[in-house]
Amino acid sequence: MNATTTIIPRTDALVTELSAQMADVLMRDAMACLPEQMLRRTRTAVERLCRRGDIREAQALVADQVQAWCLSGEISRHFHDCPICSAADIDGLICYVMADYDRREAVLHNRIAAAGGF
Repeated sequence: MNATTTIIPRTDALVTELSAQMADVLMRDAMACLPEQMLRRTRTAVERLCRRGDIREAQALVADQVQAWCLSGEISRHFHDCPICSAADIDGLICYVMADYDRREAVLHNRIAAAGGF
C-alpha cells in the first residue's frame, strides 16, 4: 500500500509573500505622490495589516496617507497665499479655510495613527 505524502508549505513564508504582494497592489497609487521615507513607513504598516487579514483597513490607511500628504501641500500653499494666515505669526489668527484644513488634517492623522501608521 502506497501512502500519499502531502507537502505543506511553510505558512509563515507564504503569508509573508502574499502580504508583500498585497502591499504592492495597495501601494501602487501612493508611489506616485508620497516621498520615499513615508512610502517605506506606510508599506511596513500596510504589510502588517495585510498579514493580519485587515485588507480594507490597509487600503484605508494608504488612502488616508495620500490625502494627508496632499492636504499638507494645500495647507502650505494656502498659508503663504492668504494674507490672514501669513500674518498668523503676528496676530495668532488663521482664516476659516485654514481652520477647516486643520480640522481635516487632525481627523486624517487620528485615523492614520489608529491604523498603525505614522
